[in-house]
Amino acid sequence: MTSSIEAIIRRLASRKPMRPEATTQADIYMLLTTAALGLDTDDVVTMESQLADGTRRRIDIEAGHVVIEVKKDLRAGDLTDAEKQLAGYVAQRTKELGGRYVGILTDGTAWRLYHLADDQLSCVSELELSPRDPDRDALLIWLESVMATREKIRPVPAEIKPQFTDEVAGAVAGMVVGRDRMEGV
Repeated sequence: MTSSIEAIIRRLASRKPMRPEATTQADIYMLLTTAALGLDTDDVVTMESQLADGTRRRIDIEAGHVVIEVKKDLRAGDLTDAEKQLAGYVAQRTKELGGRYVGILTDGTAWRLYHLADDQLSCVSELELSPRDPDRDALLIWLESVMATREKIRPVPAEIKPQFTDEVAGAVAGMVVGRDRMEGV
């Protein structure tokens, strides 16, 4: 299993020019459901989750309270347009389902975590994988912290802080508390 996860992470980090976004989406889905992140296939809605806003807009990957937008290469193109698209998805999910959502913008190599506050999307954490030697553990720890899937961790910034800024730790703690309230924990 570990070699399979490492192969997925290597493919994600490679950022090959001819690689379609759908292939990157599929690799992220496989990573989220096969790595020990506390997610299974029922927890991940992937491959174009329809928004209930009367448009044809679709979220690439959705896991718990996290919306993931996949782009071919975040270095090319307009990052502002991608952020605006992600902000719309996060705002719509927050409105539809209540609770706090965060967004990830990625091309598989660069991973950017966003928090929406007062209708403003802010990048609160970034992780860049080396295409030659991607850090498997760094990505998995980063994703686990963002997804807030570990069991029996106290939802306080001190427990989450080692991986993120204070703002991210607070956002993730708020998501865990909100999830626990919804589940009656």
